[in-house]
Amino acid sequence: MSAVEFPKAPSDKKALEEGSAFSPRFDAAGLVTVVVT
Repeated sequence: MSAVEFPKAPSDKKALEEGSAFSPRFDAAGLVTVVVT
């Protein structure tokens, strides 16, 4: 499996929340929180 590269998260919170770039936040183990309803 090839590694997926995500863009660096913008420092501006509004751009992070409302921007079009997908930049998830990973924990120390490389995992990301997922909520499914």
